[in-house]
Amino acid sequence: MLALTPLLLAWLQRLPARSFWRELSSGLVLVGFAMLLAQFLLSGRFRSLSGRVGIDLVMRFHQLIAFSLLAFILVHPLLYAMPRLAESPDAALASLVRMFSSQGLRSGVIAWVLLLLLVPLGIFRDLLPLPYEAWRLSHGLGAAAIAVLSTHHTLRVGTYSDNPWLAGFWLILTGLALLSLVQVYLIKPLAQRGTPWRVIGNRPVAERMWEIRLEPEDGKAPPFEAGQFAWLNLGHSAFSLTEHPFSISSAPAERPQIAFTIKESGDFTRQIGSIPVGTRAYLDGPHGTFCLHGRPQRPLVLIAGGVGFAPIIGMLRQLRTSNNRV
Repeated sequence: MLALTPLLLAWLQRLPARSFWRELSSGLVLVGFAMLLAQFLLSGRFRSLSGRVGIDLVMRFHQLIAFSLLAFILVHPLLYAMPRLAESPDAALASLVRMFSSQGLRSGVIAWVLLLLLVPLGIFRDLLPLPYEAWRLSHGLGAAAIAVLSTHHTLRVGTYSDNPWLAGFWLILTGLALLSLVQVYLIKPLAQRGTPWRVIGNRPVAERMWEIRLEPEDGKAPPFEAGQFAWLNLGHSAFSLTEHPFSISSAPAERPQIAFTIKESGDFTRQIGSIPVGTRAYLDGPHGTFCLHGRPQRPLVLIAGGVGFAPIIGMLRQLRTSNNRV
């Protein structure tokens, strides 16, 4: 509905019809730009959005939608040259060159190029010679630049966006997108700073596998369900980008303590066994819908391998404390 709203607002203007290729180009970029701005909300870890379906599905949707909006926005300038392509490919190419070098279209061209880089870099992030924190920062800043530049371009040269209703729609949606970044990188860390945790235990539980146990400094732990997970920040500022998602392996009945079972498998986790007791930590969570709540009361079969047992052991511990047979 959000992605199609610009089409409705454009159609209601009843402007004279242009050529098929121009209308197709405008329609695709209107939908693609709305989808792009919605991406900010999908990637902001808002439990009001992900609580019903699970943040894993929301993030997967975020990834898949990126392909669609990239295609829609990528072909936007190219479709303007389509009428000339059959008659004179050279003339079509020349028109594209003039378009991309136009001073009045510069903000749109820069946003177009940035998007062409941002989406593939997100898809192939694991292949990049960059630490996760550097990639995350560049991804957020790049997305913000694309949003601002695209809004400027749309309001300046958009045929339909000259309308106050559609212009207002873009300004509101862009404002919400940027506010979501403020929420993630400023407001949420400020809240976490006021609710720090401490490492009270760090013990090996299997080969290259450790259990980190935390306790809130103020003694107040947020409620969670067995099977959920949280982003864990160990030994860094609340504003640090160095945080990683781990499943909670303790039972809710053990609150205010909370435990994570972590396997040595990467740059960060290889050092997990050396985290000393007393280290300050911050949590963003709980997240996830892989839990027992709302499931029918019948025998359960839980299958996991390696560190994948972490959320399941939390479920089993909770079942045991509630006098269920395990």
